[in-house]
Amino acid sequence: MSSLNTLFRVTTFGESHGDAVGCVIDGVPPGLLIPAAAVQRQLDRRRPGQSHLVTPRNEPDRVRILSGLDPLTGRSLGTPLAMMIDNQDARPQDYQAFLAVHSPATAAPEAEHAPSRPAGSAEPASRDAAPRPSHADYTYRCKYAVPHSPASAAHQDQLFAGLAEADRLAAGADVPADGALLAERQALRQSLASSPWAFLPSASGGGRASARETAARVAAGAVADLWLAGAFGVEVVAYVEAVGRVAMPRHPAGAACSEDACAAGTEPGDPGLESDACEDDHHHHHHHQQQQQQQQQQQQQQQQQQQQQQHEPAHSAEGCWFTRAQVDAHPVRCPCPYWARRMEAAIAESQARGDSVGARLAVRVRGLPAGWGEPVFDRLPARLAHAALSLPAARGFAMGRDGWHRAVQSHGSRWNDPFAAAGPFERPVAGRGPIVPLVPATNQSAGSQGGLTTGLPLSFRVAMRPPSTIARAQRTADWAGALREVAGAGRHDPCVGPRAVPILEAMTSLVLADLALIQLSRQAASRAYFDSPLSVAHAGPAALLTLRELDPGPGAEQVFPPARD
Repeated sequence: MSSLNTLFRVTTFGESHGDAVGCVIDGVPPGLLIPAAAVQRQLDRRRPGQSHLVTPRNEPDRVRILSGLDPLTGRSLGTPLAMMIDNQDARPQDYQAFLAVHSPATAAPEAEHAPSRPAGSAEPASRDAAPRPSHADYTYRCKYAVPHSPASAAHQDQLFAGLAEADRLAAGADVPADGALLAERQALRQSLASSPWAFLPSASGGGRASARETAARVAAGAVADLWLAGAFGVEVVAYVEAVGRVAMPRHPAGAACSEDACAAGTEPGDPGLESDACEDDHHHHHHHQQQQQQQQQQQQQQQQQQQQQQHEPAHSAEGCWFTRAQVDAHPVRCPCPYWARRMEAAIAESQARGDSVGARLAVRVRGLPAGWGEPVFDRLPARLAHAALSLPAARGFAMGRDGWHRAVQSHGSRWNDPFAAAGPFERPVAGRGPIVPLVPATNQSAGSQGGLTTGLPLSFRVAMRPPSTIARAQRTADWAGALREVAGAGRHDPCVGPRAVPILEAMTSLVLADLALIQLSRQAASRAYFDSPLSVAHAGPAALLTLRELDPGPGAEQVFPPARD
């Protein structure tokens, strides 16, 4: 599907080498000030060609807001908000070698018997073309291609007739016909006529499966950002914490992320992370055990301090809190200068070998109230994982600092997160009276319990695989099943981590905006019920009447509120 969410619903459209990509947002609250510059700022962070670490495709990514905005005030109308971003630097010719139009059963004739092509026409796609390894070429063909049948053949004839008529009209128009375009259409007809498939999805630039589509998500996420920040003070920040085997250390809560601290590799009580400096596995394992023991001692000390400070519990937010400005200070988008330089070197080394490399990103959210999320199937972690794993290169999702592996190895006595009073203040809950607000003492649960927000900072991590297109030759089967070597073409990122940062921020904001609207609607419905003079709750239990006019059976009673004049 091309749509996300329930109330803050986003639909994206467009392909990598089409005219444009864009989105339509249903459910933007009316009156929200949406400066185009704020949306453009996020798009500029995702834009290709911004550094030597990303694809050189040069797209300005200028956003156009088409609807849903008052032109005088710049505020949302509450109607669907549509935005579009033109594609200006597509190069489909880079993908010509991967377009398959023949099969073994209908192979093209040998070169010496092949009919001559019209002068100036493009070289037709090779029958030896191969689906690109780990791309969507093959799976998209399996899903969307329509096998030949008498009906589809007749439909194809109609399509060709329509193209011929369009060519005739173009040739007779005042504007001279594009000879190269006409020749390309003729070559396409010849290719399709010998293909067992009536229609084939284009492999040009990856089409709909390309990460180019994520530009629309970033534009929509920028709108969600504006509403979350203005209405609730919610702030979302993502950053790259690992590239390949190079990973920045984890810092205890409240520790400043200085260059000296990062250069040291670990800080007191820090569990440490695997890096390319760890060449001796045995030494690394022994060193890791010592660090775990130190961490346990520090956690015990922290718990003792927290028990002494009931009204000001230590919020063990994951590592340091970084701003987007700190994250963007280096093109890798790692906020720690020392480790950012090492990650940059790792990307450059991989790129020099004609290869690519994976990355791991961390996402932090603060300012969330308690209670956002939905029970069972729409639990907060499930919604976040669904959004994060919808990204083309995403391969893993984990809540919290250590993810699933620590949960497996831990025990409940250490994993549980006891509560502490957040302060002497009390707040009323509809129908239940005042309660004392509580918070988890250590945030071991990473901001989510029972699938709902706890009110503490939310944190999760996403693993991104290496980009599939690499310059190094790979041996793979072509469309005819024969093995051959192929090498990547086109312009691609050597590592998706740097550009995935604003994309993950956008996906997080979109999910949270939807959950916020759902929670607000539930609270509004509850408030309307309890405030209504017609409700049972307003009348009170003493005013209930027992009626028997609609008695469904012997001895049964129906309870109704009293009749009102």
